[in-house]
Amino acid sequence: MPSIVATPGQVCSDVAALWCDSETPCHFLNRQCCLIGIAFSRTTYRRVRAAEELGLAPAEAEEAAKHLVANVWGGYVAILGDWSNGPMGVLVDPSGLLPVYLLSTSEHVILTSDPLLIAEAGGLETPVSYPALHAHLLRPEQRHRKTCLEGIDELAPGSLHLLARQGLQIRRIWHATDFLPRMPIPAFTDYAAQLKELGAAVLQSWSGMFEEQA
Repeated sequence: MPSIVATPGQVCSDVAALWCDSETPCHFLNRQCCLIGIAFSRTTYRRVRAAEELGLAPAEAEEAAKHLVANVWGGYVAILGDWSNGPMGVLVDPSGLLPVYLLSTSEHVILTSDPLLIAEAGGLETPVSYPALHAHLLRPEQRHRKTCLEGIDELAPGSLHLLARQGLQIRRIWHATDFLPRMPIPAFTDYAAQLKELGAAVLQSWSGMFEEQA
């Protein structure tokens, strides 16, 4: 798991390192999982701060990622160690509310929620990618994986990105088909009632965050 450092400039070192500003929630749920951002339980709709709240046991990074996606929602990124000494992984939650950008160099892999921090972390210049800018201007409503900065890509939401020695390995964790009905489709009024109940629970969870900060 990464060690915590005091400034972005200390991130690029010989060991995995993590920097978060003082306003970003960051919790080590256990020795294997670091959760950055805000996450709620799918069953209680309460904020998650400990592995015990999820039944998250030591496992391989991919199994831990599947467990999180099945039991947690919100806007978060999870850094996952591998209990079998496999590569460390980064899981971006399916909503994509907390984006993660990646830049690979010959010496380091830099991940950040703000591309401007890459210059602070590695002292690297990130020139504009004009082909990517052209593609963005053609379809600005489409969220591209390639950004308009040269060499910087956005990690796909709902996927686990394993930082292996042989390169980045991607495992798709979230699938839309997981949420298709497994039983006869209910009546429209029943679905409407379920949607209303779910919407109220989600709004209550997020509004509780503002009460904590007040």
